[in-house]
Amino acid sequence: MTQKWYLSHTFIGHSGWFGGVRSVAISPDNQTLASGSDDKNIKLWNLNTGQEYFTLSGHLDTVRSITFSPDGERIVSGSDDKTIKIWNWKTSQDILTLNGHSKSVTNIAINNNGEFIVSASDDHSIKIWCLKTGHEVCTLFGHSNYIQSVAFSPDGKILASGSCDNTIKLWAWKMGKEILTLSEHSGAVRTIAFSPNGQLIASGSDDKTIKLWDVKAGRLIRTYSGHSGNVWSVAISPDGQTIASGCDDKTIKIWHIVNGEIITNIDAHSAGISSISFCADGFAIASSSWDKTVKLWLTEKALPKSSIFSWISGVFYPKDNESILKVPSFIIEKAKENINIAKVEEDNRSREERRRLQEKRLEKQRLQNEQRSLQKQRWQDEQDRLEKQIQPSEQHHLDKHSAKIIWNISKITYEALDTAINKKYVGGYRRKDGTYVKPHYRRKHK
Repeated sequence: MTQKWYLSHTFIGHSGWFGGVRSVAISPDNQTLASGSDDKNIKLWNLNTGQEYFTLSGHLDTVRSITFSPDGERIVSGSDDKTIKIWNWKTSQDILTLNGHSKSVTNIAINNNGEFIVSASDDHSIKIWCLKTGHEVCTLFGHSNYIQSVAFSPDGKILASGSCDNTIKLWAWKMGKEILTLSEHSGAVRTIAFSPNGQLIASGSDDKTIKLWDVKAGRLIRTYSGHSGNVWSVAISPDGQTIASGCDDKTIKIWHIVNGEIITNIDAHSAGISSISFCADGFAIASSSWDKTVKLWLTEKALPKSSIFSWISGVFYPKDNESILKVPSFIIEKAKENINIAKVEEDNRSREERRRLQEKRLEKQRLQNEQRSLQKQRWQDEQDRLEKQIQPSEQHHLDKHSAKIIWNISKITYEALDTAINKKYVGGYRRKDGTYVKPHYRRKHK
C-alpha cells in the first residue's frame, strides 16, 4: 500500500546563527500553526493564508517544545532557559512562567481535559503542573539520564517518559508510582507517542528504529527499521492506522502500524527533522527542521473526490454525514490548485488523443483517395487499350456505317465492355439484298 503526500507550504521566518526550528504544533481547529526555535521565539502562522500572525518573545534561550491546550486558547512552551511559559497567544500575552527545573526543559505535554501540564528536563526529573494556576503538583524521579520526551495517555491516567538512559517508563503519576520500564532500545529514546485508544506507544530512538509497545502487557510488538539516523519525533495518526517519523536523515516516513511497511517516504528538508505533528483530522502533517523552516504536508486523502466529498466554504464535508472535518482554506486552495493541474493535464491528454484520431482519419482518407485514383487510372488504361483494339483502321475493310457503329461501341465504360466481351458480342452486318442487321448477342446453345 502506498500513499502520496504533497508539500502544501513552506513557512520561513525564524532566524539567528543556528535558527533551527525545534518544535511544531497545529491548533485543534486546524487554523493555526505554532513553531519554537533556537532563536528563542515562538511564531504563529495562519494556515488560511500561509502568513505569519506574530511572534511571541520572552524566553531567554532555545524554545525546545510547544503545544496547544485542547481548547486552543493557550500555548505552553518549554525552553533551555529552564522555564515553562503559558501564553494567551491571541493577545501575545505571557500569562504564567513556571520555575522549578534546574536544567533545560526538553519536552512538555497537556492532558486531554486541559487540566495538567507535564514537563521533562535534563535534570532527570518529570514535573506535573496545574495549567490554570501554574502550581507544581508533583515531581517524578526514576531515569538515570536526560529525559527527552513525555506524553499523557488519552484518559490521562498513565504518563510515559523516554530518556537518554535508553528506556521508556510508564507512571501512575497521580500516585507518584512507576508502573514498568521498557528497555529494548539500544540508543537514547528521543520521542514517544500514545495511540488514540491508549493501548499502544510508539517510540523513536538514536538506534535509528521506531518501536511499538503494548501498554497493558508491557511488551514489544514490532520494530520499524528504515531510517539512517536518529529518530527525533514520532506521531500516531488520529485514526490509529499509521505512524509518522522524522529523522536526522532529513526524511519523514509514514508506516503502516499493523504490517510495518513504509507507506510513504518524503524527502522533506535540507537538514535533520526535529519535530512532526498531525493535524486533528490526520489529513496534514507539519514538520520542523534545523534548516530553519516549517513545512506543511497534505495527504492525497484530503483532495476532494466528486463521488465521495464536497468542499463548501473551507469546510470538508463527507457526504455520508458521519463527521465534519475542518480543513484550513489554505490547504483547500492548494488542493484545488492540484486538481486544476490535474484537469489541465487531462485536457492536454484529451487534445492529444483527439489530434491522433484526426491524423488517423486523414491518413485513412488519403489512402482511400489514392486507391480510388489508382483504380480510376487502371479503368482508363484498360478502356484506352480496348479502344485501340477495336478502333477502325485501313486494314479492316469495313464500310463507313459499320466503322461508325464499332467506334460508338468503343465509347462505353470499361465495365460494360467487359460485360459485352464475356457475353460474346457480335457486330452488325449487311445482307446480300442490302438490308442491315443490327448488332446482337449470340446465345450459347447447350
